Amino acid sequence: MRVAATLRRYDAEDFEIVRELGAVSFQQTRGSKATRAARCYAANYAPRTPYRSEVLVMLKEVLPQAKDLAANEVKAYEKMKERLGSAFQFEETESVQAGRNEPPVAPLLGYFDAQSMEMEDGLPSTWLVLRWQGVQTLRGFVQRYRKKVQAEQPRFFWPPVEVRVEYSQVAKYLRNVIRGALEALQFCHSSGIAHGAVDGSAFLLSSLDVRSAGILKVELANFGFCKIHEEDLYGEAWEEAKEQDLQALGFTMAELVFSTFTAQEGDEQASRGEIERLYTEVFLKDFESMKDFCRLEEKWDKAIQVLDANNGAGWSMIDALLSGSASIEMLLTSEFLE
Repeated sequence: MRVAATLRRYDAEDFEIVRELGAVSFQQTRGSKATRAARCYAANYAPRTPYRSEVLVMLKEVLPQAKDLAANEVKAYEKMKERLGSAFQFEETESVQAGRNEPPVAPLLGYFDAQSMEMEDGLPSTWLVLRWQGVQTLRGFVQRYRKKVQAEQPRFFWPPVEVRVEYSQVAKYLRNVIRGALEALQFCHSSGIAHGAVDGSAFLLSSLDVRSAGILKVELANFGFCKIHEEDLYGEAWEEAKEQDLQALGFTMAELVFSTFTAQEGDEQASRGEIERLYTEVFLKDFESMKDFCRLEEKWDKAIQVLDANNGAGWSMIDALLSGSASIEMLLTSEFLE
């Protein structure tokens, strides 16, 4: 008989908030009004065991109106912990050894229920306790990299002077991000979890520096919309949920490549919404026609070069993700990731 796994329950009195980090919102459907779901804080945790000093952690306050998201996240981690047992645990402080041995998901240590920071009365919030490792997301990398490259462009020369950018180094970093994202999804699917909200904000990166490609770690976070195999979904519905995760990763991958490699030209970022509209509405899921259209856009030349390498391996991967024509195991053998 398998015993249900539970996450640690903390006490609100053991935490002191240091500063607010930002808010998290979600949309029920594309184009709908965003609803604020959570706020994130840096906080000091004071363990009650002797000879232990305070530990910096991140608190994610999930507001009462989004309590189902917090319950889902806790349920997902307990499911993964049930599957892996003692192998599924996180150290309270980050270390090189922890990074090597831990699963590729955000390090959720536990949770507690306490009064909301926004409302003095009413229902309590659920507070998720995560190990502190900063807030470095895939979406944040794109924004930071674009700002960095554009800030380095000379503004007072004519004709413009091109600043050398080591694109091979950037391409290697992006390939490792995508490999890590696939491995994180593979871990979750094999644990019976379909994420349900894959995008650039759902992946945490150990570094935003492209020079760190060789030691980069990618973690999947934000399981509030997840579905669990044989609890929420069965049979074909479960297979469809996994395919939806992969399709969402395909749009995220396309956004990552096109937005990163248009940074030097100063063009607007190629948003996921724009890419999704092209694929589903303009070209009616005809990938070859969308690819031909992309080739006509001069601003995407460098992105095209990256996707064309190794006989178009990058295009093949995006196509396979969007169409659901390949398993994660097959995708991880793609020449694009070499």
